[in-house]
Amino acid sequence: VQLERDNKKIIIDPKRLSPSRREDRMTMIATKEIKIHEGDKIRWTANDKQRGLHNSALGRVLAIDAKGITVETADKSVVRLTSGDPMLRRLDLAYTLNMHMAQGVTTDKAMIVMGSEERFLANQRLFNVGVTRARDGVSVITDDQAKLTRQLDRTPGDKLSALEVTGQIALDRSPTPLRATKVDLGPIPKDAFPDTRLGGRLAPVHGGLSERPKDALLLPPIPLPEKAKGLEL
Repeated sequence: VQLERDNKKIIIDPKRLSPSRREDRMTMIATKEIKIHEGDKIRWTANDKQRGLHNSALGRVLAIDAKGITVETADKSVVRLTSGDPMLRRLDLAYTLNMHMAQGVTTDKAMIVMGSEERFLANQRLFNVGVTRARDGVSVITDDQAKLTRQLDRTPGDKLSALEVTGQIALDRSPTPLRATKVDLGPIPKDAFPDTRLGGRLAPVHGGLSERPKDALLLPPIPLPEKAKGLEL
């Protein structure tokens, strides 16, 4: 790879770059020019952990002057970015976010744009992330509601390993049926319920329901629909 800057050329051999290096890693980026104004929502496109600025985290522009900008971060702290600060080149407008960036974000209302022809992006995991971002209301914008519904039904969006993709490992996706198990908690004592005619209160239970036999087996908990699919992407 040959880099050129200020009439200087630098040649880098990618094979000599450490794949395990996490700090100051070399990445490919696309540059563009944006205009920001006071009050704009922004997001960081890189990390600056020393100042608590994290990739994809949101912020709001508080002030702009000739020397730089002032930003309120997601945790309500205030950061000053003066002219020449590298983080000025590592931000973007944040009025729309993709599903991966939206993880961990909560808002009052949300609008989800999802096309029915998006074979891999229109999946259950991404849809679940989108509809759980809002407190009050969610609107879904799509080109074909019926086709999108069918696409979501057949595309869970689960991550697959290389062995699963190549067919060397078969993944059983059939749901495991719940089997009822007989439970015997013993007799219910007569004093377990109050005598409402006399205005009595619930008496303490000794034995019976308060003590479960060691050999008693309980029914497995039924998975809730909203908990059946994780939000990890």
